[in-house]
Amino acid sequence: MRNILICICLTLQLALASKPDQPDFSINNRELQEPPALPQVYDIVLPDVISYFLMPHKKQEINAFLPYSPMVMEICAITGRPQYYYASREELLSGCYRGDIGLSLFELQPYQYWHTISKLKEIHLTPKLDTIDNIIRILVNYRNPNNQQNIITIEIGDNNYPNTSIVINGQRFYNHDEVISRFYGLVTKIKSDAYPRETYSAISVWQR
Repeated sequence: MRNILICICLTLQLALASKPDQPDFSINNRELQEPPALPQVYDIVLPDVISYFLMPHKKQEINAFLPYSPMVMEICAITGRPQYYYASREELLSGCYRGDIGLSLFELQPYQYWHTISKLKEIHLTPKLDTIDNIIRILVNYRNPNNQQNIITIEIGDNNYPNTSIVINGQRFYNHDEVISRFYGLVTKIKSDAYPRETYSAISVWQR
């Protein structure tokens, strides 16, 4: 009798026992496939990305002659009698990199140019609408020292020729005597400091 009861109990336990839990990775199990929304998990609210990019942001107003952060100033200038005619800033810069006769290439730190250029803080230039090719005397590149990327490019036209311009990042402006004087003076000073024996000849050529 006792054995019969034990058999009955075992039979009932097997009958009532359920299958062990097994993960269901089939496509029918949507509850496991779709996690709760991100804000519910991390307790954050996601920004509306589309509205963010459509929203107009106030641009920082800067003076092109005074960069908003410390920049390296690269100067490529005609300081003598060049052997070639340079029709564009790319050709002029290539000539400076090659070391062509009559050209000078300088790389200045802020302390070397700030005193001279800071005088242009209140300068306002007048836009110019013509498309005449500019005869460049001085080419200035403000360069980010971290990635060597040019931030501002300034062309100072040769005032010995008519219709030259000041060009800033491709936008043309009428010549401005103070701007020309400051950059001419900066190049002359740097050249005379770098080559003191040529000071007199450099200044005399520059003033022609």
